[in-house]
Amino acid sequence: MAFDLLYVRGQRITSQPLTERRQRLIDLVSRLSHPLLIAADYVVGHGMEFFAGVARHRLEGMMAKRIDSPYLIGKRSSDWLKIKVAHTTDFEVIGCVPMRGEKAVSVLLLGDRVQGRLVYKGKVGSGLTRRQRQDFFRELTKAPKPQEPVDCPSGSICRLPGWRCRVRYFGLTEMGHLRSPTFEGLI
Repeated sequence: MAFDLLYVRGQRITSQPLTERRQRLIDLVSRLSHPLLIAADYVVGHGMEFFAGVARHRLEGMMAKRIDSPYLIGKRSSDWLKIKVAHTTDFEVIGCVPMRGEKAVSVLLLGDRVQGRLVYKGKVGSGLTRRQRQDFFRELTKAPKPQEPVDCPSGSICRLPGWRCRVRYFGLTEMGHLRSPTFEGLI
């Protein structure tokens, strides 16, 4: 998948606008006519509708680029934005990692039932208030331990308080754990 064209016959074209580089890329890919080489598709205008399709197909996200932008090698630019799709799912609270030296939660451990078995899906700390961290710690330490094996991380307190919480996240890691989760509340 080819996304951009930076050089033509040894000449750097990174300062040319994206629209010109894209057209040259499309022409080149067409001339090469190789079945395994494809120029990435794009839309101009209609970005909101395109993003809705990205979310509907549960893709990671999209790149939004100004059509007159140059290619800045090795630099970030406000002309190019990576826009990720946020997913929201409810998970079972299966414990916590305590905050060092305090009676408070650093992160909540999250699980989900997969084929009837409770599976660790990640942890969330972002979005928890100071008060919630203290209250959750107090309640979790009183909650029953799981009767079934749950692969809680080392240094954690594995408990089943019977809580479910809503979490916003940006996809899953290779291990199937949540990427950049944020706690949105108990449900």
